[in-house]
Amino acid sequence: MIQNGQPRAATSTTGLDLALNANARSTLSGVRRAAQLFETSGYGEVFTRRWVVEMVLDLAGYTADHDLGATVALEPACGGGAFLVPMVERLALSCRAHSRTLSEVREAVRAFDLLERNVTL
Repeated sequence: MIQNGQPRAATSTTGLDLALNANARSTLSGVRRAAQLFETSGYGEVFTRRWVVEMVLDLAGYTADHDLGATVALEPACGGGAFLVPMVERLALSCRAHSRTLSEVREAVRAFDLLERNVTL
C-alpha cells in the first residue's frame, strides 16, 4: 500500500486492535496522571507530594497507634525528607501513645541517600 507517496504495510483494524489501542491510551493517560503526583529534578529524583506520602504510610501500617519504636523503618532515598519528616512525626506520636521517650527510639528510623547534598544538615 502506498500512502502519501511512501510505501506502507497493509493493515486491517479489528475490534481487538481498537480495544488494545483504547486500553493503551487509557494506560498512557493513567501514567500521565500518576506523573503529576510527583515533581522531578535533574538527578532523576522524585519529590512525592505530602498527601501521597501519608497514604503510602497508612497503607504500609506505619501509623502512630502501632508501637513504632519497636520497629526499624528504612528510608533508602531520604532526599528532601518527604517520607522522613512524616515518619518521624508519626514516631513521636507513637512514643506518646506507648509511653516511650524519643531517646529510646533513636534507632527506629534509618535514612540514607546517594546524594550528599540531601543528607547535609
